[in-house]
Amino acid sequence: MKKLILFIIIGMMISSCFLQKSGINITLINETNEVIHHVRVTTSDNQASTMVSELKSQGRVTLHLDMGTVIQTDGDYILFFRRSSQDEYENSFGYYTNGYPLENELIFTIQKDTVLFNNN
Repeated sequence: MKKLILFIIIGMMISSCFLQKSGINITLINETNEVIHHVRVTTSDNQASTMVSELKSQGRVTLHLDMGTVIQTDGDYILFFRRSSQDEYENSFGYYTNGYPLENELIFTIQKDTVLFNNN
């Protein structure tokens, strides 16, 4: 009986290592009165990225950043986008370690003159 319990515990530990979700949800919210173009979120090593070509005024979209290809290193996320006025934006946010996200979701709220960042 003890061997069976030990076998089950070891099996659960091994399977949890292989079944770990290696990605993060990205929510983008546009609180401006203009369309935001070419919104892209990447890892700092450019091993993973996700994008949406257009985010309408007052729009919201949720994307998934698959980090299965990210090498086991530490880094952050980089948000890129272009406003209708052709102004380009780039900034880094958050943190991941050993190629795995520390959060379940990143939320970027794009406002007229700033970008707010929250994580869950």
